[in-house]
Amino acid sequence: MSNGGYQDVVAKLETLKSQFVARVIAELDLNIGRLRTAGPDEPGLAIVRDGHDWLHRLAGSAGTFGFTAFGETARALELCLQPVVDSERADQQAMLAQVLDVNFFTRLDSLKSLLAADAGDSAIPVLQNSVTATVPEALLRVDLLEPDPALSRELADSLSRYGYEVVAFDSVPAFLASNPSGGITTIIANIELQDELQPVFDHQRQLHRELVIYLSRDDSFDVRYCAAVTGAGGFFPLPVDVPALADRIEQLSQEWEESAGGRVMVVEDDEELAEHYRLVLDQGGLSVSTITRPAEVMTQLAEFRPDILLMDINMAPYSGVSLARMVRFQPEWLGLPIVYLSSEQNRDTQISAVAQGGDDFIEKPISDERLVSVVKARCVRARQLAKLASRDSLTGLMKHSLIKQELAKEYSRCQRYSQVAAVAMLDLDHFKSVNDTYGHATGDTVIRSLANLLRHRLRKSDIIGRYGGEEFVVILPDCDEVQAERILQDVCDQFSGLVFSSQNTEFEVTLSAGIAILGEFGSAEAALNAADEAMYHRKNHGRNGVTLYSSMRQTGAGEGVASG
Repeated sequence: MSNGGYQDVVAKLETLKSQFVARVIAELDLNIGRLRTAGPDEPGLAIVRDGHDWLHRLAGSAGTFGFTAFGETARALELCLQPVVDSERADQQAMLAQVLDVNFFTRLDSLKSLLAADAGDSAIPVLQNSVTATVPEALLRVDLLEPDPALSRELADSLSRYGYEVVAFDSVPAFLASNPSGGITTIIANIELQDELQPVFDHQRQLHRELVIYLSRDDSFDVRYCAAVTGAGGFFPLPVDVPALADRIEQLSQEWEESAGGRVMVVEDDEELAEHYRLVLDQGGLSVSTITRPAEVMTQLAEFRPDILLMDINMAPYSGVSLARMVRFQPEWLGLPIVYLSSEQNRDTQISAVAQGGDDFIEKPISDERLVSVVKARCVRARQLAKLASRDSLTGLMKHSLIKQELAKEYSRCQRYSQVAAVAMLDLDHFKSVNDTYGHATGDTVIRSLANLLRHRLRKSDIIGRYGGEEFVVILPDCDEVQAERILQDVCDQFSGLVFSSQNTEFEVTLSAGIAILGEFGSAEAALNAADEAMYHRKNHGRNGVTLYSSMRQTGAGEGVASG
């Protein structure tokens, strides 16, 4: 965040603090006056219940705005009234005179002076050093720090086949001289440069230790452990297994993408507090939607579709626990993490709230730093769980059922708007032989390598899924036959140049693809079958390339059967 943006957030937080003070001053006079009139009758008990709820809200929000002593005193006064609120009506009347004594009102009056005493404190610290969400595309760049020019060229050439932009440097000073500030990158560095490289992270905010992969000719425990101590994201012995290295780069990229940002919905009836949370979470790199009227929850859920729901428990006349239960009525929100953010301190109440539809409980007040940290961690976990449900565990691509749903959507879009789109079926050539010769673990490496290459070689708008085994489906929106053939032929060419190794043997694998245009068929399923037929035609005519269904039909060739 720029200094101007940071100062703007600070100014807004100070404004919220001033608004909080003005509101509390007015509420103090009103509520102290009402409590002084409370007698041992039903109207008096109603005043005490209202006073208890008011003190509860103050205790939860005061600390957020920097009024620590004020909030602690409000909490103590709330607890004084708690037995009256929790008791049976007959006992309440007897207890009232004992609770509302001189000492109680002396402490209640002290809230004014405590508010004035804390007013000079700054608002809770803003996350000036927080890193806002970054575009995942930035991680397509790889900075390679390797003094050996031959090794550097070999690695750069191999990684570029996966679609990475590799920039090579022979030393740390050369790397720094390039002014590496254009975005977040993965760094691959020779372990010999570790001592020079580590201090750089303390001064270059866009460089991250967890995105560093070290290469070393020494594969001893001590060297690996030393790399782990620095916080590195990976370690590979030389000579390096390039497909495994590319796979680790992809894993780091996905982890970074999941950790960058997140979508949070905050349900909080205190407007100043809700806006404070929004500003702080937004600066922490999160997308935030705030709701101060709980009746709007379901509508906003459908529109905003958050990763997590952050909600207060006590929002009179609404209960956060009941709202959570209502949200769970909808099957699509059964997996939505609901985190209570409340000043409720009773452990039994907290446990009960979590048991009735919640996932976690955070006590107010909470520091800005901890709030962002907890919410980000929850968002990452929510995204990981959502990914497990919809993504293939080996490749991270869409599962069979989901890619078919996406194909049906794209087919409908083409029909509705008269647009052109292509679907392709891809299959690894002779893959059974790879598994039989080198084992299934090596076969899995080949499959992941193709998935990684597809992610980086295809367009951002293209949709990729693992159809099953070694088969993949690619949907190419706004793409005609000529474009689709060019794009997928490039994929075939690049993939055939990848070198895999197993059992001290190096080998290559090729790829066959068939393409069909969605609009030329009566259904999405028919187009997919046509692409499959074209792919098998390619299998029977040399493999390692692309066949268009339309060209295949023009030549009068029928569907054939090929083994792998």
